[in-house]
Amino acid sequence: MSKLNIIQDSIKRLNGGQYQKLMDTYLHKKYNFPNITTLGSHDGTNKTTRGIPDSYVKLANGMYILIMHGTVERDTYSKLNKDILDCLNMEKVKLNRDNIEK
Repeated sequence: MSKLNIIQDSIKRLNGGQYQKLMDTYLHKKYNFPNITTLGSHDGTNKTTRGIPDSYVKLANGMYILIMHGTVERDTYSKLNKDILDCLNMEKVKLNRDNIEK
């Protein structure tokens, strides 16, 4: 088995909380975010929680970047569309739309 296949297989075996932590770590390193606040998992565990967004970054300019994690095995468009619409629903996000950068 190639290294890529091993990595893909390992990612598929992660539970929701483990996946979110992996992705938050990846985003932190890739984009050099100073902080990522996780709403989608319980601290100290790999259990996920309900909330929108799953994580966010508060930038130095006071703006926010909202992050949704999710696994999609089928109906990809519907899942992505729902996540985007959820992040635009200010009742769920509890932020002013003008404070959201991405």
